[in-house]
Amino acid sequence: MIDVRNLGCPEPVIRTKKALDALGTEGILEVLGNTEASKENILRFAQNSGYGASLEERAGGEFLITLTKGYECTLASPKPSRESGEKVMFVKDDCIGERSELGEKLARGFLKALLEANTLPKKIIFVNRGVWLTTKEENRATIDDLILLEKKGVEIYSCGACLDYFGLAQELKVGKIGNALETINTLLDSSGVISL
Repeated sequence: MIDVRNLGCPEPVIRTKKALDALGTEGILEVLGNTEASKENILRFAQNSGYGASLEERAGGEFLITLTKGYECTLASPKPSRESGEKVMFVKDDCIGERSELGEKLARGFLKALLEANTLPKKIIFVNRGVWLTTKEENRATIDDLILLEKKGVEIYSCGACLDYFGLAQELKVGKIGNALETINTLLDSSGVISL
């Protein structure tokens, strides 16, 4: 068993990955945690990596995830190869350029224009002050645009450590909580990254 309670992103996923790697070809790992971000990230990591996972919710906001390696009866689907044009948007701020009314309008305008684009990115990842665009009620119009993009198949992620830093973890209005390991893998696996 590993204890990832009170650890900041991306440490819970990294420790889970290291513990699973240490199991060899098969084994069972229990992970004790207590944050919504770590729970979502560990479960998504398990699913994306082909591990079996079961969740037990416990008192006081704690959870126990049991991961199985090598005991599954079904084979994990192979990762599809990257298609040409499969891009990722990386949004680092809630404005483009200088912090001004114009910069804020540009950020919102680019995301709104994306609804009309011929080609959509596979994922949009929000980090640093970019997470304000997925959480702050003052950005409701942008949040609504992001919800429409999500309905069109675009995956939306907001950095868990960034949400925690700004005290916005409970305010997320669109998409999922991401982590550094998943973000790095996404950026490295994409055919191109568009940074705003």
